[in-house]
Order: sequence, then C-alpha cells, then structure tokens
Amino acid sequence: MGRPRMHDEATALRLLDAAERLIESSGVEALSIRALAGATGTSTRAVYSTFGSKRDLLAALAGRAFRILEQEVAAVPETEDPASDLVAAGLVFRRLAIEHTALFRVAFHDSEPAEAAWPEIRPLQRSALARLRARIARVLPEGAPASALRAHTFAFHALCEGLATLQLRGAPVGDAWEGSFRTLIEGMRRTDA
Repeated sequence: MGRPRMHDEATALRLLDAAERLIESSGVEALSIRALAGATGTSTRAVYSTFGSKRDLLAALAGRAFRILEQEVAAVPETEDPASDLVAAGLVFRRLAIEHTALFRVAFHDSEPAEAAWPEIRPLQRSALARLRARIARVLPEGAPASALRAHTFAFHALCEGLATLQLRGAPVGDAWEGSFRTLIEGMRRTDA
C-alpha cells in the first residue's frame, strides 16, 4: 500500500502560483524547493511530496503554460471569418507571454525544448498545437495537402514565439502582432506549402 497523499490539488495550485511569482520576480535560476517553501510558508517536504523534485515542478509550470494556451484557443469563438479567428487565437499566445511571462519563459525559453526536458508534457503540447492546427486548417485552400498544414502550423507558431520574445525584450511590436498574422494568413491562402 502506498503512502497516503499528504497534499491536495489546492496545495499544488498554491505552490505553482508562488513558483510562477518567484520566477517572474527573480528568474528561473532563483527557483528552488527551499525558496518556494519559504515563499509559501510551508516545508520543503510539502513541496517535494507534491512535485517530487525541482525538475517535476518546472515540468508542471511548463504544462500549465500549454494548458492555458489550449483552453484559451478553444475559447476563441469560431465565426464565419476563419482569418480573424486565427488572429484571435494567435493573440492568445501574446497574452500568455505578457500575463504569464514566467510560464512562457519556462515553456519556450529553456536551454532545451520543453518536450526534451520534460517528455511527460508532450501530450499537453500536442493538444495545444492541435487546437491551433484546427484554426489554421480553416484558412487554407480546400484540398491543401497535409504538408501545407504542417508547414503553416510551424510558421504560425514560430511567428507567435518570435513576436512574444521580441515583445518581452522591449521591442515595440505591440501593434505588429495582428498585421504580422494577417500577412502570414494571406500567404497561407495563396500557397499550398
């Protein structure tokens, strides 16, 4: 018989919130089990029993980023204008980068790709990407090959990640998001790869 669970989902959420704040204020290198325990007024044992390790805590933070992306893209209504719907889905990425900068940095700016660092979050990444891919499929010409969908999904994701990175560095890209998306979408509509 396994050990009884000592900490519940509310504890995990509280610890994730505090870890996000710690990274936001001091950077990912400042996140430690001891610092998180101190910030939440709990013990290191509580953090370890909830997440297992710092690596697992970082994986949970990256997973949170992908859940936010998936849920918010899913919440964008589908209208008769698939291009505008895709722009709205792309702006979800902008909100993640601005409102959850720490999560964005953990999920997208680590020294190695998130799926390599934390293979267990791959299903969350795939699910979030599937939501985006469905939006992109709606703007492609009818009968576009699967290779075009893959290429345009990659290009759209790269544009999102690049604009977010530039914005977080202080570049004045705030007004460029929508125009960049619309330019890419026009290209998607005219080409098949």
